[in-house]
Amino acid sequence: MSEEARGVVAEVLAKGEVDGVLGLREDEGAVGPHYFRKGDDLDSLVLSPKYALPLVLRWFRLHSPDTRVGAVLRGCEERALVELSKRRQVDLEMIEVIGLACTAEEAKECGCVNGSPTNVMIGTPTEGLPERREFLALPDADDGARLDYWKAQYSKCIKCYGCKNVCPVCACEVCMMADHGWVRGGSLPPKFATFHLIKAYHMADRCIECRECEAACPVSIPLTEMYGRLLRDVERRFDYVTGADPEQRPPLLTTLMDEPILEEEEEGGG
Repeated sequence: MSEEARGVVAEVLAKGEVDGVLGLREDEGAVGPHYFRKGDDLDSLVLSPKYALPLVLRWFRLHSPDTRVGAVLRGCEERALVELSKRRQVDLEMIEVIGLACTAEEAKECGCVNGSPTNVMIGTPTEGLPERREFLALPDADDGARLDYWKAQYSKCIKCYGCKNVCPVCACEVCMMADHGWVRGGSLPPKFATFHLIKAYHMADRCIECRECEAACPVSIPLTEMYGRLLRDVERRFDYVTGADPEQRPPLLTTLMDEPILEEEEEGGG
């Protein structure tokens, strides 16, 4: 699909409705994010491996807010933008999503349950896969079994912060999991369950199930199993689907750091 993507990006740039397009570029065997402008050679544009492009778009919001950016994004990344916008990390009005449909093989590899982006411009739309989480099969009434399961999983943690660093919706300037007031430093594995439940709570109404945290985890903790269960609870209790509606307020957006932002918006009318 790379050739198809180059044609689509060229068309978007030619229209002149964006200042440039954010995508992936291969250079001397290495792949990383690149900002393509009109007239650039697009032969180096590639579509894999996955990269946390929503966090790069956050950089534009913070450092170049007047730049209108096109971005080649998968379905999970598009949902990440929605959640980041609710926390004033990106401006959806300044981003044109160039929807990239994952192949059936890619969807199977990451266990995608949500399917393709809203407006597929590259590739063929695919349906999400059935949920396949061991944790969801544990009896709801068996609290002891669930607790034992997660104690065993999290006992493997080496506190590398890989899950936090790769997460496309983890955008706190100061990570609560690095605050010694909440998490004791210098101990491995981190004490169960403060370290892990802080992360899980933060993901409960923002995880877009891209499974990047699992891919980055060097000890193979099934993190998306936990976050997926919490997402289902939030959906059932609050009728909230992560990344679906840009106008719907996240039900857990109630921290001391988030509330002043919301009050400022209400008072200023913006």
